[in-house]
Amino acid sequence: MAEPARNCSSVPISEPNVSQADARDEIVCAALERILASATFADCERLRALLRYLVEQELSGAGEAIKEYVIGTDALGKAESFDPKTDSVVRVQAGRLRAKLTLYYGSEGSADGLRISVPLRSYRPVFDRRAAPTPAERKKAPMLSWRFAAVTLAALVITGLAWRISSIRATVPGPQSWRKLTFDAGSTCCPAISRDGKLLVYASDRSGRGDYDIYVQSTGGGSPLRLTNHEERDYMPDLSPDGTRVAFASYRDGGGIYVVSVLGGDETRIIDDGDHPKFSPDGAWIAFERELPDTTFAIFAAPISGGAPRKLTPEGMIFARLPIWSPDGEYLLFVGASRDRPKEYDFWAVPFRGGEPIRTGVSAALQRQGLSAIQGFQRPLDWLGNHVLFAYWGGNGPAHLWKIPLSIRSWQVTGGAQQLTSGGGKETHGRVGGAAAGTHSLVFSSGDRPVHLWAIPMNSNRGVVTGPARQLTHDTSLRGGLDGARPSVSLDGNALVYVSRRRGMEDVWHQNLATGEEKALAASHMDERDPVLRRDGSGVAFARHEAGRLVILTALLEGGQPATVCGDCGSPSDWSADGQFILYTSAAGDLGLLDLKTGEHRKLPSTKPVLSASFSPDGRWIALAARIGGKLRGFLVPFRDGRWPAEPELVSLTNMEAPSFAWSPDGSLVYFLSSEEIYRCLFAQRIDLAAGRPSGQAFAIQHFHTVQGYPQMAREVAVARDKIVIRLTHERVNLWMMNVPD
Repeated sequence: MAEPARNCSSVPISEPNVSQADARDEIVCAALERILASATFADCERLRALLRYLVEQELSGAGEAIKEYVIGTDALGKAESFDPKTDSVVRVQAGRLRAKLTLYYGSEGSADGLRISVPLRSYRPVFDRRAAPTPAERKKAPMLSWRFAAVTLAALVITGLAWRISSIRATVPGPQSWRKLTFDAGSTCCPAISRDGKLLVYASDRSGRGDYDIYVQSTGGGSPLRLTNHEERDYMPDLSPDGTRVAFASYRDGGGIYVVSVLGGDETRIIDDGDHPKFSPDGAWIAFERELPDTTFAIFAAPISGGAPRKLTPEGMIFARLPIWSPDGEYLLFVGASRDRPKEYDFWAVPFRGGEPIRTGVSAALQRQGLSAIQGFQRPLDWLGNHVLFAYWGGNGPAHLWKIPLSIRSWQVTGGAQQLTSGGGKETHGRVGGAAAGTHSLVFSSGDRPVHLWAIPMNSNRGVVTGPARQLTHDTSLRGGLDGARPSVSLDGNALVYVSRRRGMEDVWHQNLATGEEKALAASHMDERDPVLRRDGSGVAFARHEAGRLVILTALLEGGQPATVCGDCGSPSDWSADGQFILYTSAAGDLGLLDLKTGEHRKLPSTKPVLSASFSPDGRWIALAARIGGKLRGFLVPFRDGRWPAEPELVSLTNMEAPSFAWSPDGSLVYFLSSEEIYRCLFAQRIDLAAGRPSGQAFAIQHFHTVQGYPQMAREVAVARDKIVIRLTHERVNLWMMNVPD
């Protein structure tokens, strides 16, 4: 029987008289920790966990047992029923790991003395000593063990092709080959470049007013010319083919698309209710996206001279966004999903003159390379010869620019994707300019979007802001996505819990808001999510991924081991004031109730899918958010003596879309975030608890109409007596240029 996997934290560091095996392990573990702490692997929790697992298994002598099934169940949290023949998760994650390791050693890890690789068609890691040891290493470990050397030599022979690929990928241009074009402290983004590569147009918040305006400048330097000066956000500019006009999207007057001369002057509104405009190659049309009343997205085109827009995507496409024209102007390429497969995103091409969309297969091609499938936020950006330029990233990790060959005759992928940039932030919004001597000018934005939790001082029972917002966290590893860090705060405002990745996995953290002290409550080797505090701040409920299930646990804030209270429920949404009940939502959108006294849990009848639910302070009502007809709507339902009526009356809370609701301490208000007015802002709705009805119209509590300090993708708010806690995003982005071959 193989000994248990060795934990690198237990390997002796700089201890005298260590054994030769321990010396080897020390070197390998030091190399592993450098990788896991690198910017390349930042925000890649699953890959970090997978690499640690593989290395520690090999060091313990259990390398022969590293098989797909074992990796899936032990390292990736799959259930015992996991079948590698039908579920490719291990192969996909291993491919992503190989790509990340190649990227790491081609950039920040290029000087590492020992390299860790995972050869193709194998999951056993190989440790390759590439540099001469330091004097200290010679003293402790004059030579690697014969077994280590043999494994390394065999791996070098077997994986020659992999190292050849590595040497090619190591030449991916990084920041050292870029030229910085803007030098702003905030956000300067969304560039477009003229065909000759000499003129640059972009959006920036450099005015200090909080919104974006459109600027134009020479790529060779010089002062920029400000084209727009409106208090609403102007963004996503595009240059006409002749370089004389700029089309841009704006939030002004309900949102639309405008055109302005590159020399400045009057701005002309040409399209109502449109976004992401793109000039056709002949300059006669503007393509754009539009959100329809049923919350689906479609691609349209409108003549620049005026006239009604023409819808290009059919009813079968429920998601069609971010279009670009084909070089000949005959097709529009976009990211989309069809009605029959709504969660399978890909790049699609639709004929400009009418016809059915064609799926390109870019998503499948990326997966064949061991990368993740296309997601709805990834987009085609421009054409680079016969390649499509696009930004690729997974989750909250660094984003880079890639290209993939695509035939404009068959609209099918004709080769593998290639990475073009390798910085440490998010490189997005790339555009291609003029060609010279076989190269093109590529301009793109690069930067980051730090996310933190903020407290807005409030009289929460009255819905009145009493002071400026205060930053609570300075953690660069807060969990991203729609749930964000998922803050929850105690009624007295002294305890805060949230999710952070600062230890590598997603863990629940507690911050004492009186002292600022922070600690991990339930750190484990499995991801945790959706913490919910008891109102008295004594305990927390949260979900943990275990063997393919979402398990609900509870823990005391003062310490102690968490206790499992439901083995396969979902994610907790709220905890009743008396501590007896936990509301939870399942992956299928069902709403459940867990009775902590009896251990009983049952589904509650509701309209689904339910995104969130919360108890009123008196425990007699539940406010829930559900998706109805494509819209996110809020409802109020009665809850008496631990029971929900068999056929409850769903009373509408508000006519605004909202993904979640949080009650004021006295139950007179519910708070929510809504982008009903284009910007995502904080609102409140008064509640008549006696009647179980909303009272009056919802009203704004705090507007977020600026680029910085914006609740980007956030949906949760946490309410205490004296504050509301919310997740806000700040942007730090600038523009860069580099030369790339055809």
